[in-house]
Amino acid sequence: RVHAEVLSNCVHVFHKGRLRETLHMQDEAVLMLLLRHRASGACVLVATTHLFWDPYRPEVKAAQAELVAEATTRFLIECDRPAAVVITGDFNSVPHLQPEFIGIDVSEEEMRENSLSAVYQLYSQGICPARHPEHPDRFKPKALPAIRSSSREKPQR
Repeated sequence: RVHAEVLSNCVHVFHKGRLRETLHMQDEAVLMLLLRHRASGACVLVATTHLFWDPYRPEVKAAQAELVAEATTRFLIECDRPAAVVITGDFNSVPHLQPEFIGIDVSEEEMRENSLSAVYQLYSQGICPARHPEHPDRFKPKALPAIRSSSREKPQR
């Protein structure tokens, strides 16, 4: 069984305001495939995605990663059978927190508590706490020149 889902269709459930608008500008999606081993009947769900590219917007990547996890969960519920889950893709993220891209002051204590990037923490530990510097509810983008919303966006002429 194959299922493709455009992530921005789910945004209204999870996010409000400016982040929701930013997520709606993205055209990333998740593609999921449920595989069943013929002999044993064991299932594995493989999901693949491509998260936003901009290093100055880790909160967008964190929100998209959450949406991928939610879509994967919904798909498993619809399939109504237990399955191992593998999430793959281009996450455009690194394992560690990058304070140079965060628009809030992060203390040394917070850096010790949150040494992982939000995407990596969500996918490796199953949670990204609201106090995380890259969490969508806490993150403040740095003031930057206009950055294109997508790597595929055509430059203005």
